[in-house]
Amino acid sequence: MGIEQVIMKNMVTDELVSALEQAEVKNFIRDLSFTYGLKVIRAVRDTRLPFFTPKSNEFLLGYDTNGMAVCKVWTDKSPDNKVQYCLRTPFAKKERGSDPADRETWRSVKISTLMGTLKRHDVLISPNELVTNHLKRRVEEAMSYQREVLGNSGKSINELKADDVHALLLTVLGESPSAMGYHLDINKCKIVLDKYNQAHTIKLKKVEEENRFFGNPLYAIGADGEDLVIGIIKRRVDDKADKIVYEIHKPFERVRNLDNYPDLIAPMTMAKIALEDKKLVSNIVPRHDGFSDSLDMAFTSGSEISEYHYQWLFTPFTGTL
Repeated sequence: MGIEQVIMKNMVTDELVSALEQAEVKNFIRDLSFTYGLKVIRAVRDTRLPFFTPKSNEFLLGYDTNGMAVCKVWTDKSPDNKVQYCLRTPFAKKERGSDPADRETWRSVKISTLMGTLKRHDVLISPNELVTNHLKRRVEEAMSYQREVLGNSGKSINELKADDVHALLLTVLGESPSAMGYHLDINKCKIVLDKYNQAHTIKLKKVEEENRFFGNPLYAIGADGEDLVIGIIKRRVDDKADKIVYEIHKPFERVRNLDNYPDLIAPMTMAKIALEDKKLVSNIVPRHDGFSDSLDMAFTSGSEISEYHYQWLFTPFTGTL
């Protein structure tokens, strides 16, 4: 297997090819690529050195089928000074380890032994699980942000006192409130009814907008600080399983820029202008959490941005699939 074949599409550079050809870990990477379909995304940057110099022997790997990062691999020295192969992933943990990093790291001086361990303990997350891991919470957050923008659809039970409710029930059931010493305040009932009607209208609008935005194909754009992963998804309600699922209408891929997505250039430029006070992740996606009605975009990121946790942007896809 040629060294370029273990690099993710759109990520091949002369610099990366050269680094891989000289790396001790390259044979381990070849086995991971052949067995699991993992590809090299980039050399891991050493933030302790000027200009984020790439480390000479550590690489970030992910699935070519969705562009998403899975693990880092490198070599170092074992306690008896032998070369040992290492893999770290945040998606699996050992029961024991000296610290959180150690519990996420598997090592062996033999590639075959390490490959066996990875298989035996089911260490590497599957491509489908990885996409679900990214999308489920972030889409739910995006839906929540959209609902917030549309207003409050809640109906408070505290609008009427218990005696008001008692009088109302007596009236509805054909009995006289005054016979029991109660007075039905029609004006108060009208005010409460107006509030409830307004809340109901907002609720219907939320359902309508949610179906429009998430029930049709939309771009899902993730930014990790260096690259983008872009795909087209659509929400679907699975009535049999009583749950919401996300269909992939265009598989995710990792790209460095929007050259292959000209229809996104104008919307992303508008997002930069509208959110000019926000930091740009991967120099393209604003670091933001919320829903913009004017942009028709949802932004969500969680607590951190890293190789494994992205800033996400969702916006309707208006083209033809």
